[in-house]
Formats: sequence, structure tokens, C-alpha cells
Amino acid sequence: MTQSWFNRQLDRVVMASPEIPGWPLRPLAIALLATAMPVAALAEGPVLEPTPVPALIAPLADQVTAIDALSIQNDAGAELIVAVGDRGQILRSNDLGESWEQSVSPVSTLLSAIDRTPSGRLIAAGHDAVILTSDDDGASWQIVFRQPDWEQPILDVHMLDDAQGFAIGAYGLFLETKDGGESWEQRFVFDGDSHLYDSVRLPDDTLMIVGEFGTILRSRDVGENWEELESTPYGGTFFGILAPPAAATDEPILAFGLQGNVFATNDQGDSWERVPTGVSNGFYGGVWAEGQAPILIGHGGMLLFDDQPTADFNWRAVVREARKPLAGGLPLSDGTLLIYGETGLTRLPADGGS
Repeated sequence: MTQSWFNRQLDRVVMASPEIPGWPLRPLAIALLATAMPVAALAEGPVLEPTPVPALIAPLADQVTAIDALSIQNDAGAELIVAVGDRGQILRSNDLGESWEQSVSPVSTLLSAIDRTPSGRLIAAGHDAVILTSDDDGASWQIVFRQPDWEQPILDVHMLDDAQGFAIGAYGLFLETKDGGESWEQRFVFDGDSHLYDSVRLPDDTLMIVGEFGTILRSRDVGENWEELESTPYGGTFFGILAPPAAATDEPILAFGLQGNVFATNDQGDSWERVPTGVSNGFYGGVWAEGQAPILIGHGGMLLFDDQPTADFNWRAVVREARKPLAGGLPLSDGTLLIYGETGLTRLPADGGS
């Protein structure tokens, strides 16, 4: 029987990761990894060999392993969902996830992140340090950057406006664009080589990045300069960071990761407090929609809901029957929640169906 993508990546991590005294084996993190490989010397200029292989068309599109998704309003004013995932597959739905069609993708490597500019350009990124762009709502895609020799997968991409954006990934990878994603240059924004997994933009334009070994980076000047914070009492991996909706200014920022670890800050990272969750599952994604409480999503098919959005966190766990890893979620305009991961894409009631 062919191993699932998740198990293949976990095997690579197990074989290559050094043992850390006192630490259990780190659980699988969803898009992470071909990161158990040595760092290759950085080549100069784009390296486009070997020639990328286009993604195959999958007969059951909604069952493709999905790693990231976003919702946009297309030219006709309708809600369109675009998702990316395993083997370079890119999916679109114009009926709130009831049905999916697969776009032609120029790569067959895992795509782990997708974002858009305010004017509508889509940017997708993933393994082989590949970055794709689309100017037709994801119907067609072009390769604009690719560096397979680096062996540094991109794990998140974040567009700040129509011109500026950045992509982050394994071993401290940080790429920057100033022309709307047409070209990308590497920067070294901190001294470490931790994998960088997720980023968030706060209402005052403060930027934060989280990653391995408790790494938290912060920029107060829209990405011009970055500082590494030493304020978190946690040396494990942060897989995600979640900011409250703009209207909920009195709510904390949440950083989450291994073994049910969640930390909260009310001062943009100057200090952190552990948030008890009562579970040991790793969290890989989160959702915090306007007027709602946060939802954390992760290992073993778990969704963790906060039932008291205006008080202390009061978590309620919902475990999907398949118990497969979930990468994240997306709130939809009809009030439902689209979750995605190893079992594909599934739409749930806003409360998880419990």
C-alpha cells in the first residue's frame, strides 16, 4: 500500500532529526517537510533544473491533500475558493466547496501556501522554493521563482500590498518581492536557521513571524527591519500565529504549536502567557473570523473551539471521525467552516458539527 504524503514526510523527519534529550519525537507538521534535509549552498540566480513536471489531474479533486486555501470575490462578484496542496495540485470552487475543479498547475511538488494582492493577483508557493502567480483567479499559473537546489521549501507567503510581500520557509528562508511577485530576492532577517512557518499582520501594520525552537520575529516598519523576540517561555515549534479580527482590539494574539501548546500576548509579543488547552495534539492552523471566537486546528483531526469569546478561553474539542491531520480552516460567507488536510476539503457547520 502506498504511504500517505503525511507518513512519507514523517518518515523523513524521523530518520534525519537528531534526538533532543528530554523531548519526545516531534509530531508531524503538515506542510513542513522535506525539511529534514541538509542545507544546500545557495546558488546565484534562478535555478530551473531539473525541469518541473506539471501536476496530474486528480479524478477526486476534493479528496486531494490540501494545505492552504483562501476565499476571494471573482469578477462576477461571487465567492471563489482557491486551495493548494500535495503534488502541485490547485483546486477551485465557486459553490462554497460543494464541488471542485482542478486548475492546470505547472509543478508537481507540494504547494504549502497561497495569498493574494489587494488587486487580485494570486501567489502560491511551496517545495523546491517554487513561487507561482495567477492573474485570472487561479485558472492558470506561471512559475516566477524556483530554486530546487536550495532544498528549502517555502511554508508561507504573505503579500502586504500590490507590490510588497515576503515568503518564508525552512532553515530561516526569507524571500522578498517589491514588484508584486514578479521577482524575488533573498534576505537574512535574523541570525538563526530555524524553520519559519507562519506570519500575521496586525491592524497597526506590525508583522510577526513564528517558527521552530520558539522563534518569534517582529517588524514594526512593514518588514524593513526585523527583531527576534526572547519573551516566550517555550523552546518548541510554533506552527502558527493567529491575530484577532480588527474590531476585537482587546483580544490577545495567539501562537500555537506542538503538544497542545498555545501562548497569548496582549502587547504584540513583549510578554507571553501559556493558555491551557487540556489537549496534547499539535496545532497546525487556526481561524478567527469577525464576530466569532478562535478555532485551532491540527493533529488527529482535532478542532479546538473557544466557547467564551469575551472571557477567558474555554476550549471545547471536536475530533473528526477520520482522525487525520488537518492543516487549517477557512470561514465561508454562509457561516460554514471549510477545513482541509490529509482527507481533502470538507465543509462543516461553524461549531464543528458537534
